[in-house]
Amino acid sequence: MYNLIKMINNFFKIAIRNVLRQKSYALISIINLSVGMACFILIMLWVQSEISINKCFQNADHIYLTHKVTPTGNGNSINAQLPYPYATLISNEIPEVESITRVDRWPTVVTCNEKHFSERNIVAVDTTYFDVFHYKFVMGNAAIALKENRNIVITTDIAEKYFSNSNPLNKTLDLKNGGQYVVSAVVEKPSGDTNIDHELFIPIEPLYRNSEDYTDWFSHFLETYIYAPSITNVDSLNNKVSRVYQKQVRDPESTNTRITQIKHLAVSQLHLYNVEEKNQRIQYVYIFSLIGLLVLIVACINYMNIATSISTRRSREIGLKKVVGASKKRLTMQFLTEAFIQVFVSILLAMMLVELLRPLFNELSGKEIIIPYLSQWFIPVVLLLLIFVSFLAGSYPAFLMSSFKPVDAFRGTKKTGKGQTSFRRALVIFQFSISIALIISTLFIYLQLNYINKKDLGFEKDNILYEYINDQIAEKYDSFRSELLTNPNILNVSRGSQPPNYISYGMRGIDWVGKDDNELASFSFAAIDEDYIETFGIKLKEGRDFSPEFSTDGNHYVMNEAAIKMMNYDNPVGRQFQVEDTTGRILGVVKDFNSKPLTKGIDPMFFIMIEQYYVYVFIKIISENQKQTTQFIADTWNSYSPVQPFETRFFEQRILSEYRSEIRNSKLALAFTVIILLITSIGLFGLASHTAQKKTKEIGVRKVFGASVFSMVYLFVKMFIRWVLISNVIAWPVAYYFVSNWLDNYVYRVKISVWVFLASAALAIMISIITVAYQSYRAANRNPVDSLRYE
Repeated sequence: MYNLIKMINNFFKIAIRNVLRQKSYALISIINLSVGMACFILIMLWVQSEISINKCFQNADHIYLTHKVTPTGNGNSINAQLPYPYATLISNEIPEVESITRVDRWPTVVTCNEKHFSERNIVAVDTTYFDVFHYKFVMGNAAIALKENRNIVITTDIAEKYFSNSNPLNKTLDLKNGGQYVVSAVVEKPSGDTNIDHELFIPIEPLYRNSEDYTDWFSHFLETYIYAPSITNVDSLNNKVSRVYQKQVRDPESTNTRITQIKHLAVSQLHLYNVEEKNQRIQYVYIFSLIGLLVLIVACINYMNIATSISTRRSREIGLKKVVGASKKRLTMQFLTEAFIQVFVSILLAMMLVELLRPLFNELSGKEIIIPYLSQWFIPVVLLLLIFVSFLAGSYPAFLMSSFKPVDAFRGTKKTGKGQTSFRRALVIFQFSISIALIISTLFIYLQLNYINKKDLGFEKDNILYEYINDQIAEKYDSFRSELLTNPNILNVSRGSQPPNYISYGMRGIDWVGKDDNELASFSFAAIDEDYIETFGIKLKEGRDFSPEFSTDGNHYVMNEAAIKMMNYDNPVGRQFQVEDTTGRILGVVKDFNSKPLTKGIDPMFFIMIEQYYVYVFIKIISENQKQTTQFIADTWNSYSPVQPFETRFFEQRILSEYRSEIRNSKLALAFTVIILLITSIGLFGLASHTAQKKTKEIGVRKVFGASVFSMVYLFVKMFIRWVLISNVIAWPVAYYFVSNWLDNYVYRVKISVWVFLASAALAIMISIITVAYQSYRAANRNPVDSLRYE
């Protein structure tokens, strides 16, 4: 044991001396590894954050959100809205479902101790909610928390906000439009990332007991979660539940095969996956995991190239050790120890870099990533990374240098075989292939997102504010609107159930003249007022818009082109159109616009005037004096609705938020691509240094015979450019495959242009020229006498 400790101690002493002897190369190697590992750690922290969302719920893999997939036009409408009686049916018919709960988002103003709070995370739920989602009860009892009609359960955050340090149990909260509720329990919010943001819970059954929705199978407005711990095959569950649902809602005489399907997605998958299986966030987890691994591999390759580039300088040291009896195994261990020391220093610097870059990284990613120093897995993972990188980076140089022959060593040279030279070239080609593929991919991601941002969606999005309507505004809407329009900076005011960028409501039970009785048609729809189409600048193709001059317009419809095409109407204006038992006529046709994200096509849809469906107020203003105009709107709103103050929300920002994650991910990908290019340049610098060192005598001979510095620089650069061109040949098909698959997520997409590939190749060539030219210029400027003495 003593001899082993002494040997290890000796390894470390020699390794430290050798590292200090080659200070400049050691510094380059350490910086290279530090940057590579810092990037890898940041990416892995991001990946860990992504895959852990909603995992904070107990049994999150067995809690499922129910989705409805309804054929509409040439595609499908997918949402998680279901009718009230659905939960009762499934609970009775599907024995695998252990618990089920409906969730109805019920945003309102809460009054407590004469203070008003605008809350958007209130939900009306079944008494079984806490059987599905296992919250920790700090106060109260889960079994009876929602048994009484006027009970309300709140989170500890809400309890602190409303009651400070006093006991909230049995205190009264006044919910606008809902009356008074008594706090029956306090629960802890899940201790982890989640996008299920419920904070106040009231019983759902009393709200709908006496309404038509209680038994209506065509009013879809609820989320439904099931807890099914015995389910091992989700597809089997989907088929079983779909049959039960279809039996309830389908006309038994219909032979149409395009019918609504029910699909389930586990809560643990909600953030990364979707039912449609397109444009899923999990693709970014895979992409960034691959980028992180590639960054680490490229950094290790650089270490190999730099270590081997200085190997000839250590040939005499290796030869002497072999002569006095050092074995190949012992020398290999020594060189691995040197690699371990450099990697150890690098990982310490990497952690400092991570802490330094973390605020910027959080801003780019939109996350609040922290380094879990106290986590039980953190130290083992860091040690594993240390061992892995030490072996990956140090193994090739260690085995190469330990194989030097003493005869070559005493000459001060080590003749490199073709295999070793080819291996180093292959490493550089591999590095540049990665870099070029990433440049191409990130450029296309940027172009696609820029295209989305600038695409004409078929409606205006700039300078439009929106706010959620409330009873006070709704009761005096005409006066409120008139007062706003007295300001010359306000162009229009309107109401609607949804903004035009995401019209998700679907309607079945529709009919028109000439419709096939077996055709199951489903149209999207939005409830709007007479000013909506003008406010958003939606273009009329034919007919007219809704008008206050015609009192009967509330019974009629305005359709889009896709709906007219589906109905196969040549002259649609004035034609009959029926929704359930309400028959009206088509007043006008608007040009198709993108009523869904650009990952989806244009659905057949219609507008209708139903006042009780209005959710939003939209206010269009001019671009000048926005601050003063917004303040005027807020003051006017607050005078009508003092309980629920106006919040400034711009419609354009809402649209951008749909693609916020893609924009952030593209910025992250671009940042890491730049870092890979930087690390690759370091590797190229090392290899150029190695090549220049090998060709010292050749350079001297050429200079003696009159070769110019430029001609020798050209020879070096030409050789490396050839490798970069080979890298392009490898990278282009890989990048094309990735880009074409990624763009398949979008119905509207940029073309895969050849100029992006050429620009990426030009950038890679430019980087290689700059890097190699510096080293070759230094070598070419040496005194020929010194060069000829080299051997």
